[in-house]
Amino acid sequence: MPHSISLTATPESYAVSAESITTVTVTVTVVNEHGDPAHHVDVSFTSPQLRFEPPSTVTTDHAGKAVKHFTYPLGGVITITAALHHGPSATASVFAYSPGLAQVRVTNAPHDHINQYSIKSGVQAEVPSPGKIAAGYLFDFHWGEASRQRLIESEIDGLPYGVPWVLNLKTQFAPGTVLKDGRYAVYYAVFDQAGNVAVCKPKYITVTGGNVAKLLAPVLLPASLHNKIDREATRHGVTIRIPAQPEVKAGATYRINLHITPGADSHEPAETRHIHSGTVAAGNGEINFNITQGSGLLSGLDDVKGEFVYDIAPAGGGRVTHSLPLVTHIDTVGPGSATDTLTEESTHDSAGEFTETVAQEPAQDE
Repeated sequence: MPHSISLTATPESYAVSAESITTVTVTVTVVNEHGDPAHHVDVSFTSPQLRFEPPSTVTTDHAGKAVKHFTYPLGGVITITAALHHGPSATASVFAYSPGLAQVRVTNAPHDHINQYSIKSGVQAEVPSPGKIAAGYLFDFHWGEASRQRLIESEIDGLPYGVPWVLNLKTQFAPGTVLKDGRYAVYYAVFDQAGNVAVCKPKYITVTGGNVAKLLAPVLLPASLHNKIDREATRHGVTIRIPAQPEVKAGATYRINLHITPGADSHEPAETRHIHSGTVAAGNGEINFNITQGSGLLSGLDDVKGEFVYDIAPAGGGRVTHSLPLVTHIDTVGPGSATDTLTEESTHDSAGEFTETVAQEPAQDE
């Protein structure tokens, strides 16, 4: 098995300035077939935009790293490739952006994150108008490796026509290229009639909802609630259980979220609440997380539909896997109704705080 190579650039982007020059550090890491650092390996650096100062080839150190530095005073996207002799290569992009250009606006991507609910609702990217443009300018939009171009061909009432430019990700791109799980640099470049280029600051969008959910849906306990949570239930506390399954392995990390949709007579906004995150302490065991009244995680929810979902990321990295939803009706504001007392699924300290437990053996039906 040959060596493998990875490449990072710091910073990934910087503002072009007439007052100062930014130095970019490019770091290559090489590992051998056993995953150990590969030292004394020659790495060559190339770029179509610039010429690296000699030597263009650097030997990896004891940590398997080779480092180069460069400066680039012009605007645009700088592509750097690092390669081993007769071996693999890696490429990274650095953005020398124009601070006067606004970033791309992306809908349904809170905190620059897109999940399966965002994809279902639809995702749009808007290229804003930079203001001073004219017929003959070319806009080059990029979402990762996918791109679209638009030429400003005419003017209406003396103003260029064609921007702002809205792109629907589902209809204008193959979803497998722009909405599969991964991290995407989203940006646009503007070329004037003379071929000069300016690029906006990239927006990095993470997609974790592009794969079909295959994890089992979480379970609401006690079972006597029948997936309904009222004020009385929150007073006793409820438990969200991630069922035991092969993906629940020691060292994997998990995250539980609650997606809230208001009912017909509810004034609550649609929102997503983060319920809990943690690391699996034992392999292939169920995870029980108790939501207490004091936590406030379910407070203020008046006649809403709640969908509990979770995702699991394997230890050491890899594809994030998403669960099917647990659909519940939640009304913690209205009058409480009689519910069965909860059999506690978590331990409590003297201050009443909760800690989740990971069961080694499947629990009996409750």
